[in-house]
Amino acid sequence: MSARRRRLWEQRVLDPAGPWHDITFTVDVAGHADRLAAFLRDLATGPGTEPAGGFRDAPSAELKDGVVTATVPGVWGTPDDLVHALATGAPPGDRDATPADLDHWAEKLADAIDPRLPEDGDAAADADPAGVLSFGEAHIAGAGDGLLLAALAVVAWRWTRQTDLAIGVPEGLVRLEADAGTPLGELARRAREARAAAARHAGTFERAMEETGVRFLPSLRLMDAARDAPVHADGLTLTPHVPAHGPVGSTLAVGPAHAAYDARRLSAGTVERILAQMRMVIGAAPDTPLGALPLMEPAERTTILTRFSATAPAAGDGRALHETVDGPPDATAVVCGEDRLTYRDLARRSDRLARYLLDAGVHREEVVGVDIGRSADLVTGFLGVLKAGAAYLPLDPGYPPDRLEFMRTDAKARTMVTGELIAALDAAGAPGLDGPVPVDEADLAYVIYTSGSTGAPKGVQVEHRQIVNSTAARYSVFPGPYDSYLALAGPAFDALGAGIYLTLGRGGTLVLPTDAEVTDPWSLAKLADRERVTHFDGVPAQYAAVLDAAPGVLAGIRCAVVAGEACPPGLPARHFEVTGDAVLINEYGPTEATVWALCHSCERPSGPAGRRVPIGRPVAGALAFVLDDGLNPLPIGVPGELCVGGAGVAVRGYLGRPEASAERFVPNPFGAGLLYRTGDMVRWRPDGTVDFLGRIDQQVKIRGYRVEPGEVEAALQRHPRVREAAVVPAPAGDHMRLVAYVAADPSVGDAELTAFAGSRLPAHMVPSLWVRLPHLPRTRNGKLNRAALPPPAPPARGGASAAPRTPLQHAVLDLLGSLPGAAPAADLTAEVPAWAGSRYGPALVTALLRDRFGDPVPHVSAGHTARRIAAELRRLGIHPQ
Repeated sequence: MSARRRRLWEQRVLDPAGPWHDITFTVDVAGHADRLAAFLRDLATGPGTEPAGGFRDAPSAELKDGVVTATVPGVWGTPDDLVHALATGAPPGDRDATPADLDHWAEKLADAIDPRLPEDGDAAADADPAGVLSFGEAHIAGAGDGLLLAALAVVAWRWTRQTDLAIGVPEGLVRLEADAGTPLGELARRAREARAAAARHAGTFERAMEETGVRFLPSLRLMDAARDAPVHADGLTLTPHVPAHGPVGSTLAVGPAHAAYDARRLSAGTVERILAQMRMVIGAAPDTPLGALPLMEPAERTTILTRFSATAPAAGDGRALHETVDGPPDATAVVCGEDRLTYRDLARRSDRLARYLLDAGVHREEVVGVDIGRSADLVTGFLGVLKAGAAYLPLDPGYPPDRLEFMRTDAKARTMVTGELIAALDAAGAPGLDGPVPVDEADLAYVIYTSGSTGAPKGVQVEHRQIVNSTAARYSVFPGPYDSYLALAGPAFDALGAGIYLTLGRGGTLVLPTDAEVTDPWSLAKLADRERVTHFDGVPAQYAAVLDAAPGVLAGIRCAVVAGEACPPGLPARHFEVTGDAVLINEYGPTEATVWALCHSCERPSGPAGRRVPIGRPVAGALAFVLDDGLNPLPIGVPGELCVGGAGVAVRGYLGRPEASAERFVPNPFGAGLLYRTGDMVRWRPDGTVDFLGRIDQQVKIRGYRVEPGEVEAALQRHPRVREAAVVPAPAGDHMRLVAYVAADPSVGDAELTAFAGSRLPAHMVPSLWVRLPHLPRTRNGKLNRAALPPPAPPARGGASAAPRTPLQHAVLDLLGSLPGAAPAADLTAEVPAWAGSRYGPALVTALLRDRFGDPVPHVSAGHTARRIAAELRRLGIHPQ
């Protein structure tokens, strides 16, 4: 085996788990026994490089009845590569690169973004990674390279939302631009030209990556037809019988007759849908704009728009919100700290407040500020304002004064309700209402201001009918009776209203934690135990913290509701482990859709935790659509923007912001009413549930790659000993890096987290810095407070003794710092990363050492420090050249 061939193969990360290829050759051995023996020996020994721990099985080759069967690891190359290598003694297309070749590939590699398909495969360690599907359609198999490549580009564009697509081809790499207005025929022409240009520089792509220092293995590739013509190796005539296969390192590879995929990343169902969509693209007229190409059959469109997008009619009954409160007069309605109010107390006190507001001149639908923290008085304030025919504006006293003043001024709230006012009216025995004040279901009920993360806060206007329907829809989902409902949301968070009106509408007891209790899981556990809580309602992190702090307390709950942020994949397993058969609801909904729009009743996991928890199906009266930028429905699996409609949409929009309202609240193209554009990226699952993928507008570029921090967070939260994770981009010199904040078991080291992330994410998405926190900071509403995450500390240095002193030590540090995705190596304590499953890590360090110093080089494993590597090189007598 040539040294060149051996070195190129050694630069691949050898994965003992496969995939492996069984390749058979029919061979005429007459008179060539010595050559056949050498051929078999070369197959059996391979390139002589093994991964740490050895291969799962040894490479092998045997001759029987004139047929040679070879079993080799796929990382040595595809079967086609192997056939070519045996025939020529070198990897396919191995030739010296001219300056023109290098310029061509440098242009294609510059800022190349790998179009990564949303993953839904089986990531279990023992899963078979090799998947193959046949097109099964003659007109696909006969499609020209340009049209086939164009179809792959169109599907990649729709599935990834990337317009600049880097796709692998047998000659190397092509770049194609996809745009909604481009005709299909034009894209096919560009694809043919791009493939022809790649062919002119064929055989130099690997060399160009070596010269430029850029390693790019596209996850999407186009394949040629399998080699089946006879080849000649060392005087032997070999007729290969090559199985269906895909290129090494790709997630999906498509050829004229079949597609190969990594089953650890994609499910067979997803690949089948992609192939079906490619068939539709190839069958479309050449003048069809890309944005108008059909990606689903009429039957699937009907299913999505009828069965998936709506589940049940609206559940409201026309009453005003305060009219739904109904409980036995002497039963406890609200508990907070030492305060306990019966339904009689609550009715009397809220009546007095309503009378006071009317006497003060408050008119129908006027916005009244309720400046009260978590307390029984808060509920009194809300009901009193509603009974006066006005709309309440929750003002959390814990908010900054400037924000509170902005909200009061923006909402034109001239009247304020405080706890002191309620106490004074109660102490004075002030009169109540003489009779109910007329309130229509279309009247304004409250105004809640959304987060200011996208600019100045905006006041969402919610009518009585919207919150009444939202509350009524819960009764068919949340199991009753609602004896004791613990609601953790803050005063200015609309989720609190859901807990209030759900509980009081069925005569239950609403349990509110004090400000001191809500941030302490042990205090919450004591509160839940004292009040015999049957329902727990909070963000996932709050619930997980209480489960860990005092699991015995929650063993008897009837239902847990988590909302406000993504549900960690491991939470359902922990929930059922502690509570037995208690219901767990993962709830989704923006304020603009009145608390919730979709929900998912979690099932007990049957396998290992790690799969994303869906946000479910539309609730009663709600509509949900997954749409592209032109508001066209998208098929199953294709990511798009979640747009919600129905009875819960706050059709008045934002208070005093007509332009912002018109931008986010748009006419429903599929029926009456408005849709709210959430800005959340989601996709349909085959069962009609919705997967939350992240925010459309929070993507960041890391070394030219678009990265969604939420995707990295979701991967980290699959680690069984990581409780919480947040990932943020941070500047590092002239580039950006990812910083991961984790609350995890102390036994989990940074190297383990890096290896875990690297086994599930490409290298550019692996955080380069880890910050440990006992728990992640939360807002008063329990959501992750990214602004409160501490800045990462400068990289720890090992002191003067760890500083590089010799040229050899400096050379090793420079080498470790040159790894893609690595931060500059600060000192000799820098370690080799353990990025299992990626093309980087120990195998790449070994290859770089060999390129830099020649043979022999020391064995390198994850965790080896720069000091150790330099010492081993010195022991071997190696010095910088």
